[in-house]
Amino acid sequence: MKASTEDIIPDRTRIPEITIPEKITIPQAEKFTLDNGIKVYSVNAGTQDVVRIEFVFTDKSTNHNSALIAAVNKLIREGTAKHSALEISEMLDFYGAYLETESNPDFSSIVLFTLGKYVNETLNIFSEVLFEAAYPEKEIDIYKTNSKQFLRVNKEKVSYMARKKISEVLYGARHPYGYDETETDYDSLNRQALVDFYGSYYHSGNCIIFTAGKISDAIIKSLNEIFGKKDWLRTKPTNGKEITFSSVAEKKYFIPKEGALQSAIRIGKRIIDKRHPDFHPLMVLSTILGGYFGSRLMSNIREDKGFTYGIGSMLGSMLHSGFFIITTEVRSEVTQQAIEEIYKELKRLSAEPVPDDELQMVRNYMLGTFMRNIDGAFHLIDRCKSIVLFDMDYDYFERHIAAVRNTTPEQLMQLAGEYLTEDSFYEVVAGKK
Repeated sequence: MKASTEDIIPDRTRIPEITIPEKITIPQAEKFTLDNGIKVYSVNAGTQDVVRIEFVFTDKSTNHNSALIAAVNKLIREGTAKHSALEISEMLDFYGAYLETESNPDFSSIVLFTLGKYVNETLNIFSEVLFEAAYPEKEIDIYKTNSKQFLRVNKEKVSYMARKKISEVLYGARHPYGYDETETDYDSLNRQALVDFYGSYYHSGNCIIFTAGKISDAIIKSLNEIFGKKDWLRTKPTNGKEITFSSVAEKKYFIPKEGALQSAIRIGKRIIDKRHPDFHPLMVLSTILGGYFGSRLMSNIREDKGFTYGIGSMLGSMLHSGFFIITTEVRSEVTQQAIEEIYKELKRLSAEPVPDDELQMVRNYMLGTFMRNIDGAFHLIDRCKSIVLFDMDYDYFERHIAAVRNTTPEQLMQLAGEYLTEDSFYEVVAGKK
């Protein structure tokens, strides 16, 4: 039977039907425990012989400055007692592997990407980095120089100035969430401080391992043989302080920057974190306001007014706080108009129910995004990590899906009236007067 033209060439004049599965199943990670008590979460999926192994360190003390924490994590791979940074890089490169590091005020991590067939070889190199980091003076000096130069460049940008100030206003200049590094912080870094923090923080009692890819029993066995047979000889815990935030009365801040062509606007507040039941419907509300290209803020301030190339809102969660923030850069001469339009859109959310067609569009967008974020082993282990580190379970995702599907316009209005009132926000503008 001869195929018709329609069977071969799709009709591009017709919009494809949007189809969202009735039930979204999230494959869960397996859980193992190494002989010394380290928890391992593993997603065995995929057809390629690629493996990601991430060591996350969680018991961070809040009495250390962020420059020290970032430096310790970044420089951990820059040389050991046996090999230089270049030699370590070349050894890993020989096996097609590499390391990444990440640090924030709540967690630090070191990630190994490798081929499964070379996992023993690369894990042994990785263990040398983790157990025997030397923090050479030369590498520390290079890091300090580069970090200070990067900071100087950033300090000239209105976007950086506004971001720095809004964090400080929300959490306090001394709190890790609100503090931002200075050149003095980098100047004060010394090898002994780095080695001391490394010795008290990177130990087996402070570690969770997340693995993903083509994970075999042999890989889990190798993890246990290399990382599970001893206590890493560093079991002294860091002495954390109670998390406290400072509050300020002033709600509006202006940071002058002569010659700036744009003004950076940050409007934000502290809010509930992801463990609160209202977090999921608030994500729907944030998406409507400024969470995708067709959002209200984009439609109004970019498409209608032409004030900016981009504007968005974000609902985020850290371990000890959530935040809601609106960010944009606009032409200097329309700064006040843009701010007024932002508040106008905030007020609309509590004054008018979201139309059904707009809400359905957002639901489709959010569910489609969610499905992309559980596609593949690496995405799945990221979802697992996001709940394990917050001491939650997989029902978190079920609640998210239910909120996206079922939150009503009336509930959204109520949430906007409770959480997104204009007088609850802090406002920061950086730019030219």
